[in-house]
Amino acid sequence: MFMFKKLFAAAVLGLALAGGAGAAVTTTIKAHVQTQAGAPVVGADVIMVNYGYNGPTSATQWGQTDAQGDWTFTSVSTGTGYTLYFNKQGYSPTIRDQFNNPDPSLQHNFWPWDATPLYSTFTVANDQTEVGQVQLPFTGATVNKVLFGSVNYNNIPEPGFFGMVQADPSGAGTLTVDNVPYAEANTYNIGIYDPEQNRGINRNISTGLN
Repeated sequence: MFMFKKLFAAAVLGLALAGGAGAAVTTTIKAHVQTQAGAPVVGADVIMVNYGYNGPTSATQWGQTDAQGDWTFTSVSTGTGYTLYFNKQGYSPTIRDQFNNPDPSLQHNFWPWDATPLYSTFTVANDQTEVGQVQLPFTGATVNKVLFGSVNYNNIPEPGFFGMVQADPSGAGTLTVDNVPYAEANTYNIGIYDPEQNRGINRNISTGLN
């Protein structure tokens, strides 16, 4: 519930900011991912989300860090808000941490108003042990839309483990949720929801994760 309240608040703020946009001006946002020792993290997902009433809008972008730990989002529309997220198997902060932790150092929010390039650095730790990945293929989603999904405990009111995925031009894709703690069969379920279509899928995870 906390996540959805947070996402709704971000959506309202993003739309309010969008209302003040004038001529079409774009900028860039460069994300850098490094360890606490300053070493670049290669192959990390970085997602720049622009929230609307139906979740991430078409202004949302997805990238993966290069050998220097960098990814630059280009043609970023100004006059609206964005939130940057980091994700990599085995690393923290996880997406769950970024959604639910009130620590401002984990929040990477931007509201560009002009063409001035912007920068954001994620300092992360390779400290997630005894965790795995869970996947859920899907079809019939809104084409090219970034969707949220989660792995949740069965019958336990515990916050889940979150993932994101971008549907392809046919509306298909595979949700991957990283950093899910090892557990026995039937401990978790996995689901994904498309708010534009007001439908989703959910599956029990009937095999152990180890």
